[in-house]
Formats: sequence, structure tokens, C-alpha cells
Amino acid sequence: MPTHLGVYPDNKLANVQRFDSFISPGRAAWFLGTIMDKMPGYANPTWIWSDQVLGKALTGGRWINFSVGMWPTGGSRAEAAKGAYKDAWTQQARGFVAGAPRNPRGKVQIRLGWEFNIGFPWKVSSESEAPEWIAAFRALVDTYRAVDRDLFEFVWCPNYANGGVNVEAFYPGAAYVDVVGLDYYWKEQYEGKTAEGAWAKIRDAKFGLAWQVRFARARGKMLQASEWAVPGTTNVGRAYLQNMRAWFIDNGYIEAGYWDSDKDTDGQLSNRRGPATADAFKELFGMAMLPDKGGPTPLPEQPAETGGGTTTPSPTPQDPALALNAEINGAAYLARGKHPEPANSVIRAIEDATFWPLVGAGIKNGDPAGKETDPAKALAAVVAAAGPTEGWPAEAAELVEGWADRARALLPETEEPPAEEPPAEQSNAEVEALKVQIAELQAKLTAEQTARTAAEEKVAAMRAILA
Repeated sequence: MPTHLGVYPDNKLANVQRFDSFISPGRAAWFLGTIMDKMPGYANPTWIWSDQVLGKALTGGRWINFSVGMWPTGGSRAEAAKGAYKDAWTQQARGFVAGAPRNPRGKVQIRLGWEFNIGFPWKVSSESEAPEWIAAFRALVDTYRAVDRDLFEFVWCPNYANGGVNVEAFYPGAAYVDVVGLDYYWKEQYEGKTAEGAWAKIRDAKFGLAWQVRFARARGKMLQASEWAVPGTTNVGRAYLQNMRAWFIDNGYIEAGYWDSDKDTDGQLSNRRGPATADAFKELFGMAMLPDKGGPTPLPEQPAETGGGTTTPSPTPQDPALALNAEINGAAYLARGKHPEPANSVIRAIEDATFWPLVGAGIKNGDPAGKETDPAKALAAVVAAAGPTEGWPAEAAELVEGWADRARALLPETEEPPAEEPPAEQSNAEVEALKVQIAELQAKLTAEQTARTAAEEKVAAMRAILA
């Protein structure tokens, strides 16, 4: 798949023209346009492709990657998660349908909630914020699709920041993402002054380029370098640029957007402050489209976890049972505490069971002493813990039963622990006594649930009177 070269022009026609002149006779294929909460026309985006802004540059099939704020000025994640801005989002979507330039796939590309792990009003600082953030992302996508089901292409785009929150916890799901993007900059104060050192650090960071490719491939998503840059003043950037060009071609990135600006970082090359690096960029990227190699190449090995300071990526589980443990553990972490008993206790037990195999594999930190670390046994524990889900909230029951079904499907391919048979000496009388105890416990549980329902109804009635 060929890589189309784009440029960040800060929504200014003059900046597009400057970059085109810099790489002439080549030119950018697309522009990164931003519709932020403090800009004019949040609910009516048509201004960005008008002649007064970027319209005159949209010749020869060029298009815009629209970076859209998750909510308007004064809004909040909580309200967005509830769909409170549906009217503004609907108006946005209609504006895009009416006149936004389409990309080569016939889509209007929307980059939503970008760099959520480091900044902007939609910034997050803890995985506990993931359910609400994801709900806000999905609410906007659902609103756009209600206007036009097939037109839009959505980009999910963290920053490569070496550390911070686990960005994977904020992935909205395959149904809501078409492209996995990434923003990353070689900044000398963080990545050092050598091209090879900066390249290796950005490639191998916890959520760096190698992680991005693995993550996108595993989910069948397209790849985009949404924002990237080298220091505009460096004169030793050729090796970095050579590595970046090969990376895009070898891994089939659909787009790469260069940040030719000194806004927020010193990435501008078109002013030629570092002439050797500027010449190398023009030679290697001075075209609208990089050639198509025809397929991905193997990724470099990820380094193991190191102690202290920043951390490198945890290894990706290769064993299917271990991979499922990792997925269930992360989902249980996000779901715990959201449901009443007994569902919540079961979810916590499943989280605990699936955690220890990850510790044993070096993927999670902890002391496995005395804990079962066999991933197959952990999956068997998931199946056993699920048990009957009658009377549970539908969402909790569907979640846990889905885990159990997926775990059950893998158990025949792993070493499933043999089921324990009841002691041979157990008498019929003991069996009947156990049945009586089960019936009594079930009756007690039913009575407690009935009492709880009655209490909730009484509270609701009292609140209605107070209102």
C-alpha cells in the first residue's frame, strides 16, 4: 500500500504553499486540518475548506485529515459520553457530507480525540477514565454514522509518549476505528541529538512505532503516521529520515503527516535552518506518494522490561491461552465495580485468576509465590467462575458468559485440568443434603433480591415525592 505524504499547515493556505515550494516539483497529497473547541465553526466545519482557509490548495485530488475536538467549548467528557452534544455533532457531520474533500478511498477522514494520553481538553490520566472516554468517542462516531453510515473513516491516535497511561485501555473497539494513528516527534531534549539514537528510542518505546504496527496488525487496521517531525535545526537527520521512509514503505502506512511547523515543536524544515537535513527530506519525501513495497516486514524484537526510570514494552503474548488471559484481565479491570453483587464478585475473581499467568510470563508485575500461573488453568477458572448468571444485569451476564465461551473454546487446545470427581464414598444422603442446602441458599438469594428491588422502588417513590 503506498504512503501518501501530508503536511500540517496550521489551517493556513500560505503554509501549504511554502511546503509545496520547499519540496517542488513534489507536493503534499493531503493536509492535517484542525477543528478545535476554541476555533470558529465547531458545529459548522465548512469554513476549513473554504477559499479563505485551505480551499485553494485542494487541487488535483488533495484532501484533508480532519482532527476534530471531542466536544465544544465548555463541554466535558461526562456530558459527551451521554451524547449531550448530539446536535452539534449532527450539524458537523452534515457539513462534512455536503462538501468535505474525500480521500482516495472515497472517505472523509476524522481523527478524533488525538493525543489523549498527553494533552488537550480530552486528556486522561488514569485507566479508570477509560469507560467514559470510550463512551464519548463512540457517541460521536454513532452520531456521524446516523447522518451517513458509510462516508466517514475514523482515526484513533495516541502520542508515543514513553510511559504514562496504558493507551490500549482507551481503544474504542474494532467497530469504531478504521485507522490506528500515532503522533511522535524527535525532540533533542528527550530523544537525544543522534539520528540513530532518536530513531531507536521512538521505534522501541512502550507505545512507539513497533507497538503501533503490532497493535494495528492484530486488529486488521490501517496505519497512519498522523504527526511526525525531526528537529528543524539539526543537520544530522538523514539517517533518521532514511529509517522513517523505509519503515513507512515496509509496513504499508497509508499516510504520513509531516509537522512542518515550529508550533509546539521545532519541526519546520521548509525554512532550511538545517540545510543538510532539509535536503535529505526533499530527496526522500519530496513527492506526494512513497512507493508501495507490497507487504510488511518483520518487526524488531522488543526489549525486556527494565527497572527504574522509563519502561520498555511488555512482551506480546504469543500463546493463545495467555493472550486471552491478558485480554480478559484488562476487560475485567475496567468492568469491576460497575455491577451489583454477585456479578461484581465474579468479575473480580476472574480478574484475579487471569492476572497471575501474566505475572508468571513477565507481562505484569507481582509475586507469583503460591499463585497458579498456568494460563490453561486460569481459563478453566474463568469457566468455573462464570457459573449461573440468572438475575444479573444483562450487560454483566453477557460480558462474563462471553469470557467463559471464549475460554471454553481454547481449553481443548491447552492442558485443561481434569475435572475433580466426587469422592466415591459420598453417600446418597450426603448428596441429598447438599441439594437441600443449595435450594435454601437459592431461596435466600431470591428473597434478598426481592427485598432489594422493593427498597429501590421505595427510594424511587420517595425521590419522586421530593422532586
